[in-house]
Amino acid sequence: MTAPLLDVRDLRVSFQQGKNLLRAVDGLTYTVDAGQALAIVGESGSGKTMGVRALLGLLPPGGKVESGQAWFGGTDLLAARPEQVRRVRGREVAMVFQNAMQALNPTVTLQRQLTEHLRWHRICGRSEAVERAAQALADVGIPEPRRRLRMYPFQLSGGMRQRAMIAMAMVTRPRLLIADEPTTAVDVTVQRQIIDLLGRLRDEGTAIVMITHDLGVARALCDDLLVMYAGHAVERGPTVEVVSAPLHPYTRGLVGCSVQVGTSGRPLRPIAGNPPELVLLPAGCPFQPRCPEADGPACDRDQLLVRAADGRKAACWRVDGR
Repeated sequence: MTAPLLDVRDLRVSFQQGKNLLRAVDGLTYTVDAGQALAIVGESGSGKTMGVRALLGLLPPGGKVESGQAWFGGTDLLAARPEQVRRVRGREVAMVFQNAMQALNPTVTLQRQLTEHLRWHRICGRSEAVERAAQALADVGIPEPRRRLRMYPFQLSGGMRQRAMIAMAMVTRPRLLIADEPTTAVDVTVQRQIIDLLGRLRDEGTAIVMITHDLGVARALCDDLLVMYAGHAVERGPTVEVVSAPLHPYTRGLVGCSVQVGTSGRPLRPIAGNPPELVLLPAGCPFQPRCPEADGPACDRDQLLVRAADGRKAACWRVDGR
């Protein structure tokens, strides 16, 4: 059996806040194969972004990987030296950041930003790097790519900036693309174009990990769905099955407050309450205070992902009747 392209095991990420330890990611485990797209969904603050930034050594100040492994091509990215991670980052693993206007340098032309890592990784010379950059812009649907290369990010529309970010990530032809909210702040037409582009990359063999809060986007692109809440994985399975028949109460809450195609007239049902403070997590299931199905003694136990009858996994005692 072929090993997965990315194998993340028991990842824990924390931040020190005064005397308190905030665990942003707590025991996250998942795998992604070549040509597979995995969506990681959840509310803001659930640990989605911190979990993937940790893989590339891009945690913000104060962030620390407490434990875990992240195997990629025979290398544990979490145990590797910084120079080893730099050789992988941008070349074999690329990331599309959430806010293109903030992620792109407004004082540097697109040409420099799309060719810099090609030169740094010594993939090709200057002239070929410019050719690759122009082709990457054309591949993501940006017209007149050579003229656009001479422009600065502020001269582009929001949709073009987002597509330029994807082009910059893909210009080295990485094996794994991490996309953090790639369709945020763009209109539905551009959103559709981005989903189609990522779908083509997946079909060509690129593995994709997409961070999103939009179940509709996840369903349109991703094979599998991983649901996170308060740093914990609470459900994992094929996207269509998870969205159609969620096992965990939190996943049901997400589906209930999301607009889905073909559900015209169905009222949205918001999840009661607010996500918990990471320093004030309840004992056992972190979703317990907001859960309409909570059952005190059972929910006070630690909830780990367990396999349901259909092979899916959910972190709820009701799944296996404990």
